[in-house]
Amino acid sequence: MDSLDCLLLLLSISVFSLTRLYVDIGALPLNELHNFQILQFVHKCIYHHHKLPQMFSTNFTKNSMFHTYNTRTKEGLQIDFIRSSLGQRCIKYKGSVLWNLPPGEL
Repeated sequence: MDSLDCLLLLLSISVFSLTRLYVDIGALPLNELHNFQILQFVHKCIYHHHKLPQMFSTNFTKNSMFHTYNTRTKEGLQIDFIRSSLGQRCIKYKGSVLWNLPPGEL
């Protein structure tokens, strides 16, 4: 085997093994782990806000705070209108969007 074949073999093994490693050890890939951490923070802000600093108490607002209509999204979070792609990376926006996703779409 020449060095090019060895390099190609190593690259194919490393890409495959990383994906396989997540499955084998039961870990989440980085993007899913990031979303999981955001959802944990949103959960703390909503249900355990007394354990967090005061500055996080108004980060997320349920739709039921804005109206009393019995809609299917009344328990969802209010999503602020964001104009820029940078604003869509903020935890307030991304957390609300992730929280409002149906359970199978994460």
